[in-house]
Amino acid sequence: MKFLIVAIVLATVSPASAQSMFGNPPKVVTYTNKATGEIIGRAVISNGGRMIVLRNKHDEHYATIIQENGTRRWVDPSGNPIDPKVMTVPFD
Repeated sequence: MKFLIVAIVLATVSPASAQSMFGNPPKVVTYTNKATGEIIGRAVISNGGRMIVLRNKHDEHYATIIQENGTRRWVDPSGNPIDPKVMTVPFD
């Protein structure tokens, strides 16, 4: 029984690690305040630039940009659509 459990765990871990190891790793862009050098946010770009996760200076997720069929869709962490024109960046 233990052998079966170990075999199942190894079978699921190997493909997952191979995907992240040989795939396109996400890029992290850090935004800093030029005057103070303080980090004010990050953008994690994945799926070849089709998904961008925006994080504030506390590394909390506050918005996601999804690019599909030539259009950009902005959503909040819950998945609800947001308007980028009225959205503000949480600096605090």
